[in-house]
Amino acid sequence: MSEDLKLRIALVFRAEVAETGFNHVSVVHLMKKSGIRRQTFYDNFQDKYDLLGYTIQAMMEANVESNIDRLDWEEIIAQVFYSAELNRDFYKSVYSSQKEIDVIGEISRHIAVLLRKIIKEATTM
Repeated sequence: MSEDLKLRIALVFRAEVAETGFNHVSVVHLMKKSGIRRQTFYDNFQDKYDLLGYTIQAMMEANVESNIDRLDWEEIIAQVFYSAELNRDFYKSVYSSQKEIDVIGEISRHIAVLLRKIIKEATTM
């Protein structure tokens, strides 16, 4: 599956979770809504928890890693919080209704990348 297709599934997933809640989202429904065969989903994701991990990783990479050499750290932090606010219902649902994916841990892992860059820059000045 191409990265674009995975991101498309993640986008539909994020919207559905925000609207109906994580527990009410099924792979069958996601694939119908995405216009993608169900087998294509299972060729690339084990289940909706695997998709959840991918979705959070993709969101945080878009906010942090893809901007780390382009923006100041303050701008990246602002973007992370802006994205968190835009996706509040998604995060609220996945944080409160499942324990398989450590949502805070996933987000923290990406913030740590930014912190390492800040520390590295401070020590080279």
